[in-house]
Amino acid sequence: MAINTANPYLQARLFSQIGRIQAAQELALAESTLKNYELGLSPVPDSTVLRMSYLYRTPWLRVQHLQKNVVFCDIFGPVSYTHLTLPTIRL
Repeated sequence: MAINTANPYLQARLFSQIGRIQAAQELALAESTLKNYELGLSPVPDSTVLRMSYLYRTPWLRVQHLQKNVVFCDIFGPVSYTHLTLPTIRL
């Protein structure tokens, strides 16, 4: 079975050389929950990504998470930004 290293959460954990069981324990998650995050089966809450980035010592994980996901806030839920207009810069 091939490992999906395109998943940034899995990449970060592998980079840190921390096993899934240890990571799940330190993140206060069930191992199956972490596995689902790493397989892309479940969305990862922002607060969990923040804890992952500190545990794995991978600040780039936060950036990749934000680039990959719709703007999301754990408290308020998904935020639509499709109605926003971008400023026009004239040279």
